[in-house]
Amino acid sequence: MSELKYYVRHQQNYLRDKLLLICKDEATKDFFERRIPGSRFERLTRDQAEHVSRIGMHGKIVTFGYTYKLTEEEMNQINTLDFDHTASIIAEGNARLYKEAIEKGLE
Repeated sequence: MSELKYYVRHQQNYLRDKLLLICKDEATKDFFERRIPGSRFERLTRDQAEHVSRIGMHGKIVTFGYTYKLTEEEMNQINTLDFDHTASIIAEGNARLYKEAIEKGLE
């Protein structure tokens, strides 16, 4: 498996102005960047992403983003105590979302 990529999405116009995006490749991140105008994606290391997922950022909770393409079984496996497993699940869900968007011509 390729190395996962970690980002914090900053978007001042959303209630949750920060969220953690985990993906397998730059193309997936680029897709989200194009589809969410006004967003800025800050690259993180794996350790920084784990810290943000557990502790937050600037006093705010930072949630895992874009989990709605995960199965119920996968959702039940999300656990910040096993960050690497959770990150791989989130990245897989984001890959599915990106693939579906390409198939629908939304790219």
